[in-house]
Amino acid sequence: MPYDVFISYAHHDDSAHGNWVQQFNDKLAADFRSRTGQKLQIFLDREGLNAGNVLSDRLKIALNESAVFIPILSPAYLASPWCRREFLHFSEQAGESLIIDGSCRIVPVQLMPYAHFEGESSEDQDEAARITGFLAEKEILYADFHNRPVPIRPDERLFTNKIAELSEAVFKLLKTVRKAMQAPAQAATAPGGDNKAIFLAYAAAGSKALREGLLKELQQQRKYGKIDYRILPDEAPDVPADFKVLSAAEWETFLSRQLDASIFSIHLFDDLEGVKTADTREPLPHLQYRLAKAAVATRPGFSVFTADSVTDECSAAQEDFLKSVADDTRQMPQIEALPAFDLKAVKDYLLEKIALIEEKAARQAESPAEGAPRRVFFVHDHRDKDDPVCNRIDDLIYEQQYDVFVPVFREDDPHIDPDASFRNFWLVCNKAVVLLRNASTAWCNAMKVELIKTATEKQPPYHMAICVTEPDTARRIREVRSHEFRIIDCTQTGYEQRIVEFLNAQRNV
Repeated sequence: MPYDVFISYAHHDDSAHGNWVQQFNDKLAADFRSRTGQKLQIFLDREGLNAGNVLSDRLKIALNESAVFIPILSPAYLASPWCRREFLHFSEQAGESLIIDGSCRIVPVQLMPYAHFEGESSEDQDEAARITGFLAEKEILYADFHNRPVPIRPDERLFTNKIAELSEAVFKLLKTVRKAMQAPAQAATAPGGDNKAIFLAYAAAGSKALREGLLKELQQQRKYGKIDYRILPDEAPDVPADFKVLSAAEWETFLSRQLDASIFSIHLFDDLEGVKTADTREPLPHLQYRLAKAAVATRPGFSVFTADSVTDECSAAQEDFLKSVADDTRQMPQIEALPAFDLKAVKDYLLEKIALIEEKAARQAESPAEGAPRRVFFVHDHRDKDDPVCNRIDDLIYEQQYDVFVPVFREDDPHIDPDASFRNFWLVCNKAVVLLRNASTAWCNAMKVELIKTATEKQPPYHMAICVTEPDTARRIREVRSHEFRIIDCTQTGYEQRIVEFLNAQRNV
């Protein structure tokens, strides 16, 4: 790991106590070097945080790549939403590796009695309670630098003694962590990097039995080594104790973190809407699905699986919601309907999906490290799903060991903006295949041409193949003001080989 230690602190504490945190950092690093002969790689944020609602990518990367987390606890620490998010993010992303051989990778240092903190908002109080409750429940190495009304000054002998004790403890903890991390790990080949989790959405009463059964089945599969995934939100360290008191914003913050850590989400719906948020009264199952659908738009590798059991007693509002979910499954390939509202059917289907994900991850790990990720952006119409040429192109992409991202055009949707709607696909894919057909509506083909034009604006132009299934369709290509794209006539023999050659052609994009 790039960092041995991540020091999390409130900037107020450092300035209010004469650069206390900076001196703590310097003395810990110096003692560790004297004690072990090794340099302690410490991440200490000196830049402060920009305004916003989420941790910056810089901090997330540092947290994910740190072996030990040291929070400098105080009322100011618990009052800082950024400090709380750092603590919760580290504990959640660490997952089962948070405790290694009985040793916790969180090493709290108490600067001031943090129990004095009383949050102003319910969100402050809830997150602070999760942190203090987490500290109380775990066997955590606790370095208490506070033994009187004011913090121990860095020039006192007691401070030096505390640093020495902490330095020795960190040295032993790092040995344990490094030994565990050197063991063969599947995380390097896991889809989505650190995302070794599955999101199993909370369900209404009518789906509760199926959800509980599926949770137990997945945990059982993990117990016997069949899968290696945490089940969120149930296994999150800060899972709320009371579902009914959180506001919609608090729920959204918590659930978004769990979805970010997961490779896919599972949603079970029935006649009932389920528990509602305390303020907006949005049903929790609806909120979870809305957040998962948003994740689909920004994470091409993320999938959503749904199943529903509806009777004549279904309310009109719930029926409308389920109709919108059904429309999403037809329009968005990353949202799939599960085969049945049945435990065995759902479990078997999901295990098959997990096996496929692991197989693709293994193939990517075996592929040469050089070059960009092997990802193809395959664009076609909804009606093309049963077209033999479309299916054959999809097979060829898979056979060449590419991940395929498939946005599907619905007919005459006025809301589609090729640049905005598919921006994230452009960013993660290094090749594209667009299928044009005479059988497609004029609107669908026109949208594809707009998409091609968007590709020409990339610098350098996107590496794209235009596949045509009827000769007349090629006329539309003349509208594209670029000669960078390869046109493959799929009515001619040998088109499959030309597609394979295009997929395997080397090009830096």
